Amino acid sequence: MRATWENDANWFIGLPVSPAGWWSELDELPKGSRAFTGSDLHMTVAFLGRCGREAALAAWEAAKVAVADPITISPGPVRPYGKVKRPSAYAVEPQAGREAVSDFIARYRDIILSAANAPQDPRAPRPHFTVARPRRDAHWRDREALAAWARGQKLPAVSIPIERIALYTWSRARGERLFEIVESRPINAGPGSE
Repeated sequence: MRATWENDANWFIGLPVSPAGWWSELDELPKGSRAFTGSDLHMTVAFLGRCGREAALAAWEAAKVAVADPITISPGPVRPYGKVKRPSAYAVEPQAGREAVSDFIARYRDIILSAANAPQDPRAPRPHFTVARPRRDAHWRDREALAAWARGQKLPAVSIPIERIALYTWSRARGERLFEIVESRPINAGPGSE
């Protein structure tokens, strides 16, 4: 069963985002929505998809070249992601630090994706960390309420240090959190340091 789960699970490499100082300021989500947990928060560097554990670990090995000084971001607006008329997610876009994260993703994403034999992503980096999704069966009124919720969020301009990079996959405890970190290291630790 474990091998099947690992083959079905999505894998990605991301930058963990701390919920400290701003997460509790989000208003309660409307009906028909699903909130991420504080431990799920991340900015994706490279989405590997259902590549399997072996390919994901190869991508993680390749990610050792992804080195930067720690980056400081601050939370900006909550924006819709996915289809314009039917967003699949709502995410916080960083205010401060946005360019530094974009540069980091642009520099290393293709290297990481190639190592996992995953498709290249031609889009320009758009750093964000998802905080909520509409449920698949959400009524259109619930979706409109979630869009209004997102527009109403005013988050404090706190500093959030981005200090680690991590290999993620789906959590086996999906009722508690969506993702789990399989491996992680400081973002300023290059090859040969763990």
